[in-house]
Amino acid sequence: MAINDLVDVTVTRDGATGTITINEVASLFVEYIPTSKKLFYTTGTRTTNSTNLSQPTAYPLQWLTALIKDSDYTHTPNSPTITFTQNGSYALYVNVPLYNNSPTVTNVKAIIKRNGSIINGGVAKQGYIRKASGVINSTLYWSGIIENITVGEYITVETQREAEGGTVAVTVASGEVATILIESLGSNSGIIASRGNTLTTNSNWNNATEQSVKWTTNDLKDDGAYTHSTAIDPHKIQVNAAGDYTLMFNSAVTSTVAGVNNRISVYVNNSPTPVSGANTATNYISAVGGHNESSSSLVYYLRNLSANSIIDIRSIQEAAPGTVITTATPSEDARLVLIKKPIASTP
Repeated sequence: MAINDLVDVTVTRDGATGTITINEVASLFVEYIPTSKKLFYTTGTRTTNSTNLSQPTAYPLQWLTALIKDSDYTHTPNSPTITFTQNGSYALYVNVPLYNNSPTVTNVKAIIKRNGSIINGGVAKQGYIRKASGVINSTLYWSGIIENITVGEYITVETQREAEGGTVAVTVASGEVATILIESLGSNSGIIASRGNTLTTNSNWNNATEQSVKWTTNDLKDDGAYTHSTAIDPHKIQVNAAGDYTLMFNSAVTSTVAGVNNRISVYVNNSPTPVSGANTATNYISAVGGHNESSSSLVYYLRNLSANSIIDIRSIQEAAPGTVITTATPSEDARLVLIKKPIASTP
């Protein structure tokens, strides 16, 4: 980016004519990344198998020549593999715009792999497309961290059919590209990365009243920065110092009930209302044509938290009633990451 460059976000209609309004507020988070943070960034439009991302077998995305490749990474153009040359933890962001102009219901999922194995909570499944009313586009997105990488380890991102595709191709949208961004985090200072698959009352993420996610596993935790027990009140994560924090959340859900969609919201200090704009509601499941899985992903900047603030993630029924669960396998776990940031000045 150059001095005085402008960033804007535009919205266009993809389906039926009608009014859609913003629930609460929209938010935009732009962060300056200093040169001390080593980056890898590239794009792609196909897997190693074809341009059709909706295959019954999972194939890795084929990444083109890197647009940014700092010394922490090696990558060969048109290879699916990104290899690390330094130890440490890394933030990862994946975005895959999808297109299908067929009347067939389709859904594609993305699978994040480390050394050939799915990472814990490493799936995105919100690529549902239903041609009715002109809807022909969707997106897969995932964000999180890969903790404690050692030299020589590598990552890949695979795509695979989730719902009925038949011979219908789901491709990267015309004029668009899939993207992957990796950022070195240096030490693990100021980071907590937690996982869970149940709520405070039961395992149904689609309750009529809000329930909190229980974080029963900590993959990474800076004990000086956070207070959290995986056994006692596991839904509560306390930040020990005042300041600003980046929050990254992912969850993958499954159901056989038509028309369900659970909404995820962020709460601070047991407030009666969630943090404005800190929610995601992309867990819609049609239960048609094998579409029984979905997911949600959220990146949010929590500003001006006071010391000892409690972070709490809750889920509630947004559409049809019915049971929505996460499968009891680590690869399907919900993930929560908090990263302590330097305090930002008020504009």
